[in-house]
Amino acid sequence: TLGETLPAWLGQFSSLKLIDLSFNNFVGTIPKEIGNITSLTQMNFGYNNLTGTIPRELSKLLQLEKFFLFHNNLSGTLPPFLGNLTSLYWLDISSNDIVGTIPEEISLISSL
Repeated sequence: TLGETLPAWLGQFSSLKLIDLSFNNFVGTIPKEIGNITSLTQMNFGYNNLTGTIPRELSKLLQLEKFFLFHNNLSGTLPPFLGNLTSLYWLDISSNDIVGTIPEEISLISSL
């Protein structure tokens, strides 16, 4: 494993296209700095032990096509900003503690 928490310094890699840190037993929250990697097309943080909510800074990831957060301990509601990620065609947030209804904004993503 890389360490206990997802490193905030990942946000410095602004031209990164893909990040897959699944199956690493990371704990803690998703760093808001990840939102600085605006070139990301794929992000996989599945099968960790991440907690907290999906940070609103991820709304800047407008090129994101695949977004995997499955099998963590994320909580809160599904954020409406996900509707702004119109390139998204694969979203998996299963096996978390997300509650509430699916925001209407999600319907803006025609490729889901």
